[in-house]
Amino acid sequence: MTGEPTVLSAGVLPHLPATIRQPSRRGAAPPGIVHIGPGAFHRAHQAVYTEDAGDGWQILAVSPRSTITADHLAAQDCYFSVTELDGRHERTRVIGSISQALALARQPAAFDDAIAAPSTRVVTLTITEQGYAEQAALGQLVSGLLARLDGHAEPLAIVACDNLRNADLVLPRALDALARGLDPGRYRAFSDYLATSVSFPASVVDRITPTATAGDLSAIADRLGVTDRAAVITEPDKLWVLTDEFPAGRPSWDKAGAIFVGDVEPYEQRKLRLLNGVHSALAYLGTLCDHETIAEAVADPRLEGFARTFAATDIIPALEAKYGPGIEAGRYFETTLARFANPALRHTTEQVSRDGSRKIPLRILDTISERLAAGRIPVHAITVVAAWLVFAATGVSGSGRPLRVTDPVADQLRSMPIDLDKAVTLLCGHDTELASDKRFLLTLGDQTDKIARHGAAAVIDELLT
Repeated sequence: MTGEPTVLSAGVLPHLPATIRQPSRRGAAPPGIVHIGPGAFHRAHQAVYTEDAGDGWQILAVSPRSTITADHLAAQDCYFSVTELDGRHERTRVIGSISQALALARQPAAFDDAIAAPSTRVVTLTITEQGYAEQAALGQLVSGLLARLDGHAEPLAIVACDNLRNADLVLPRALDALARGLDPGRYRAFSDYLATSVSFPASVVDRITPTATAGDLSAIADRLGVTDRAAVITEPDKLWVLTDEFPAGRPSWDKAGAIFVGDVEPYEQRKLRLLNGVHSALAYLGTLCDHETIAEAVADPRLEGFARTFAATDIIPALEAKYGPGIEAGRYFETTLARFANPALRHTTEQVSRDGSRKIPLRILDTISERLAAGRIPVHAITVVAAWLVFAATGVSGSGRPLRVTDPVADQLRSMPIDLDKAVTLLCGHDTELASDKRFLLTLGDQTDKIARHGAAAVIDELLT
């Protein structure tokens, strides 16, 4: 006896408790999907949709940075559990749609081989906003696509599944830019291949998936009777909206609940602004008010009131002006707020607060620009930007508690008094119209100063009176 705990694997599946839903049986076919970034979200989302499609498609999971996830999956024959928590019930199942795993840092040649394989028909990515900025994984994807071009050059679909606006346009442009360093003939062949044989379906994804704690993993081990180092906890709700552009075929994701549409933009903007935008608001204001989780923030009447007013006065009018009342923004917001209030999901404000300088432009600034263009000053949306700025620049809560700040521009902002001009430049980028709008700048300066001097709670109270 080694004393090592028994881990989830193919061999223990027959011995799991009857309450655990078993995975579908794997076939002998090689994976048809290569997925880059098999973190908790992918395992709770695309892997579940692929499992529930029921047509035998399998996934090769590639960890782009750390080797930990790939190692955990490989040690468990790539089986892992997904536990749904709604605050009253817990439902655990085992997922088997991921059949192989590798770490890019350790096996770049194996990754190229996987992209080049004729059996690979779809590539999906969840690499976060940071992954598109750093571009390491995208550079390796270029290498894999060149290997595919040198082989059989068969059609392929590449789907970005991140909270990235217009990812179906951003991704091919990024790949093309990375390939421009090739010799001219090689670049032309690559560019022609992308244009003629590779599709980039648009995609909107949604499922709240917090990081599993040691307590979560222990509880899941008790439920399974074995250790699962790749276990995922999530909510019952999930959404996947795509355009149906798969030249080499795809799983029957529609049978698993995915929605195929001609244009994802209304869904994308509704989600980015009402879910991600309000999430960011609760994260920055919540952490400044000393709330540890999003559920705690929503349970605070002050913060719930702010979220409702933010949505009603800034976000929903902007969305309805652009897409009409058929977007059902009000109903979507109410459902979203109820999901945030789920106490079983300890989605921390710290986790949601990360990389705000990359998220706020996508989640908040469009609402601000559109309301200003309509002649309104969106003070609630601007207050969210001010809360992020105070959070990133000071790193302390209203009570003086030190906060963990994870943001690529935090070091540039860490100063007192807060450098508003630098913050606006970093956030707005090439949006010179917003960056020079005096209404925006004046309101942002006022709200930043008030939060820094009097605290987020006092500022929210003033807005709600």
